[in-house]
Amino acid sequence: MTYIEEYYNKIVTGEIVACKRIKQVYKKLVDDLYNPKDNWVFDLELANRPIEFIETFCYQSQGTLGKPLKLELFQKAKFQAVFGFVDKDTRLRKYKEVLTIEGRKNGKTTELAGVNNFMLVGDGEGPFIFCINLILFLLYFLFIFLSKKNELIFSTHPFLIYL
Repeated sequence: MTYIEEYYNKIVTGEIVACKRIKQVYKKLVDDLYNPKDNWVFDLELANRPIEFIETFCYQSQGTLGKPLKLELFQKAKFQAVFGFVDKDTRLRKYKEVLTIEGRKNGKTTELAGVNNFMLVGDGEGPFIFCINLILFLLYFLFIFLSKKNELIFSTHPFLIYL
Protein backbone atom coordinates (compact mmCIF):
# COMPACT_ATOMS: atom_id res chain seq x y z
CA MET A 1 0.00 0.00 0.00
CA THR A 2 1.35 3.41 -0.94
CA TYR A 3 1.38 6.40 1.40
CA ILE A 4 -1.14 8.03 -0.94
CA GLU A 5 -3.60 5.17 -0.39
CA GLU A 6 -2.93 5.05 3.35
CA TYR A 7 -3.48 8.81 3.72
CA TYR A 8 -6.65 8.71 1.60
CA ASN A 9 -8.06 5.76 3.59
CA LYS A 10 -7.49 7.64 6.86
CA ILE A 11 -9.24 10.70 5.40
CA VAL A 12 -12.22 8.63 4.24
CA THR A 13 -12.58 6.85 7.59
CA GLY A 14 -12.42 10.16 9.45
CA GLU A 15 -9.21 9.34 11.29
CA ILE A 16 -7.65 12.40 9.60
CA VAL A 17 -9.75 15.52 9.19
CA ALA A 18 -9.28 17.14 5.77
CA CYS A 19 -10.98 19.84 3.77
CA LYS A 20 -13.06 19.18 0.65
CA ARG A 21 -10.21 20.11 -1.73
CA ILE A 22 -7.71 17.71 -0.12
CA LYS A 23 -10.31 14.93 -0.33
CA GLN A 24 -10.81 15.67 -4.03
CA VAL A 25 -7.09 15.70 -4.78
CA TYR A 26 -6.37 12.42 -3.02
CA LYS A 27 -9.44 10.75 -4.55
CA LYS A 28 -8.07 11.70 -7.98
CA LEU A 29 -4.57 10.47 -7.07
CA VAL A 30 -5.88 7.08 -5.89
CA ASP A 31 -7.97 6.82 -9.06
CA ASP A 32 -4.85 7.58 -11.12
CA LEU A 33 -2.97 4.85 -9.23
CA TYR A 34 -5.48 2.18 -10.29
CA ASN A 35 -6.53 3.64 -13.66
CA PRO A 36 -3.50 5.27 -15.34
CA LYS A 37 -4.47 7.83 -17.96
CA ASP A 38 -2.59 8.58 -21.18
CA ASN A 39 1.12 7.86 -20.79
CA TRP A 40 1.34 8.51 -17.02
CA VAL A 41 2.21 5.67 -14.66
CA PHE A 42 3.03 5.45 -10.96
CA ASP A 43 6.58 4.33 -10.15
CA LEU A 44 6.86 3.37 -6.48
CA GLU A 45 10.67 3.35 -6.54
CA LEU A 46 10.84 6.93 -7.86
CA ALA A 47 8.08 7.97 -5.47
CA ASN A 48 10.00 6.74 -2.42
CA ARG A 49 13.40 8.22 -3.36
CA PRO A 50 12.83 11.69 -1.82
CA ILE A 51 11.34 10.15 1.32
CA GLU A 52 14.30 7.82 1.80
CA PHE A 53 16.76 10.63 1.02
CA ILE A 54 15.26 13.05 3.54
CA GLU A 55 14.94 10.45 6.30
CA THR A 56 18.49 9.18 5.68
CA PHE A 57 20.58 12.28 4.98
CA CYS A 58 18.71 15.23 6.55
CA TYR A 59 18.96 16.09 10.24
CA GLN A 60 17.27 18.44 12.69
CA SER A 61 18.82 21.88 12.94
CA GLN A 62 16.62 22.95 15.84
CA GLY A 63 15.28 21.14 18.87
CA THR A 64 17.10 17.81 19.09
CA LEU A 65 20.13 18.72 16.98
CA GLY A 66 21.47 16.03 14.70
CA LYS A 67 18.42 13.78 15.00
CA PRO A 68 17.32 12.38 11.60
CA LEU A 69 14.15 13.89 10.15
CA LYS A 70 11.02 11.75 10.37
CA LEU A 71 8.37 12.68 7.81
CA GLU A 72 4.69 12.56 8.69
CA LEU A 73 2.16 10.59 6.62
CA PHE A 74 0.81 13.68 4.81
CA GLN A 75 4.35 14.66 3.78
CA LYS A 76 5.13 11.16 2.51
CA ALA A 77 1.86 11.09 0.56
CA LYS A 78 2.62 14.49 -0.95
CA PHE A 79 6.13 13.46 -2.01
CA GLN A 80 4.86 10.21 -3.52
CA ALA A 81 2.25 12.16 -5.48
CA VAL A 82 4.77 14.68 -6.79
CA PHE A 83 7.65 12.33 -7.60
CA GLY A 84 5.80 9.06 -8.34
CA PHE A 85 3.64 9.88 -11.34
CA VAL A 86 5.92 9.82 -14.38
CA ASP A 87 5.75 9.51 -18.13
CA LYS A 88 6.02 5.86 -19.16
CA ASP A 89 8.67 6.56 -21.80
CA THR A 90 10.73 9.52 -20.59
CA ARG A 91 10.37 8.92 -16.80
CA LEU A 92 9.87 12.69 -16.31
CA ARG A 93 7.46 13.81 -13.60
CA LYS A 94 3.84 14.64 -14.31
CA TYR A 95 3.64 17.33 -11.64
CA LYS A 96 6.18 20.13 -12.03
CA GLU A 97 4.91 22.63 -9.46
CA VAL A 98 3.80 22.27 -5.86
CA LEU A 99 2.09 24.86 -3.71
CA THR A 100 2.43 24.23 0.01
CA ILE A 101 0.25 26.22 2.37
CA GLU A 102 0.68 25.36 6.04
CA GLY A 103 0.25 27.19 9.28
CA ARG A 104 3.09 28.66 11.30
CA LYS A 105 5.59 26.43 13.11
CA ASN A 106 4.74 23.26 11.17
CA GLY A 107 8.23 22.61 9.77
CA LYS A 108 7.77 24.04 6.28
CA THR A 109 11.35 25.35 6.09
CA THR A 110 12.85 22.06 7.27
CA GLU A 111 10.71 20.05 4.82
CA LEU A 112 11.53 22.44 1.99
CA ALA A 113 15.25 22.29 2.72
CA GLY A 114 15.18 18.49 2.63
CA VAL A 115 13.27 18.21 -0.64
CA ASN A 116 15.36 20.97 -2.23
CA ASN A 117 18.53 19.08 -1.34
CA PHE A 118 17.08 15.92 -2.85
CA MET A 119 16.19 17.77 -6.03
CA LEU A 120 19.69 19.24 -6.27
CA VAL A 121 21.64 16.00 -5.83
CA GLY A 122 19.33 13.04 -6.38
CA ASP A 123 16.47 14.00 -8.67
CA GLY A 124 18.09 13.86 -12.08
CA GLU A 125 15.68 16.30 -13.75
CA GLY A 126 17.79 19.45 -13.28
CA PRO A 127 15.18 21.45 -11.38
CA PHE A 128 14.71 25.16 -10.91
CA ILE A 129 13.80 25.74 -7.29
CA PHE A 130 11.93 28.88 -6.27
CA CYS A 131 11.19 29.77 -2.66
CA ILE A 132 8.86 32.69 -2.11
CA ASN A 133 8.30 34.27 1.27
CA LEU A 134 7.19 37.69 2.39
CA ILE A 135 9.71 37.77 5.18
CA LEU A 136 13.29 38.13 3.95
CA PHE A 137 14.64 36.68 7.19
CA LEU A 138 12.95 33.32 6.51
CA LEU A 139 14.47 33.15 3.03
CA TYR A 140 17.89 33.88 4.53
CA PHE A 141 17.29 31.17 7.14
CA LEU A 142 16.35 28.69 4.39
CA PHE A 143 19.52 29.57 2.46
CA ILE A 144 21.69 29.00 5.54
CA PHE A 145 19.77 25.81 6.33
CA LEU A 146 20.33 24.48 2.79
CA SER A 147 24.01 25.43 2.89
CA LYS A 148 24.58 23.60 6.16
CA LYS A 149 22.65 20.55 4.98
CA ASN A 150 24.61 20.37 1.72
CA GLU A 151 27.88 20.73 3.62
CA LEU A 152 26.84 17.91 5.96
CA ILE A 153 25.58 15.69 3.15
CA PHE A 154 28.67 16.07 0.96
CA SER A 155 31.13 15.80 3.83
CA THR A 156 29.61 12.63 5.26
CA HIS A 157 28.41 10.99 2.03
CA PRO A 158 30.86 11.84 -0.81
CA PHE A 159 29.34 9.27 -3.16
CA LEU A 160 26.27 11.53 -3.56
CA ILE A 161 28.32 13.92 -5.67
CA TYR A 162 28.31 11.31 -8.43
CA LEU A 163 24.54 10.71 -8.57
